[in-house]
Amino acid sequence: MLVLIVVVVVSILAAGIGVVGLVSPSRQVAFISRWESTTGLWVSAVIRLVFGIALWFVAPASLTPVILQVLAALSVVVALLLPFLGVVRFQSLLSWWCRQPPAAIRAWSAVALVFGLFILWSVLA
Repeated sequence: MLVLIVVVVVSILAAGIGVVGLVSPSRQVAFISRWESTTGLWVSAVIRLVFGIALWFVAPASLTPVILQVLAALSVVVALLLPFLGVVRFQSLLSWWCRQPPAAIRAWSAVALVFGLFILWSVLA
């Protein structure tokens, strides 16, 4: 049950972040830029790791078990590799993302919204 709660909460957060980016790309940029630190790197990695593990265990009971297990594995791999990226590269990546035009930020925000809603549908339907 705890793993389902983790998946639902992270999916709602992803969808919510997507909505914010669609409505106000500048707020999305302000939110993302707060993560440009060592703490942001590690928190990001831990969130991905916990989400990936929880998603792996929830996947078999979902409507799309194979897709969710692939997403879970990708999340865990990215979480484990993220610290090796290093803080400077992590900051550069986030800085690059924050310099994108509003249309690109809205497009990625739409992806986050669809991703969050898809996972919610898959695990709650």
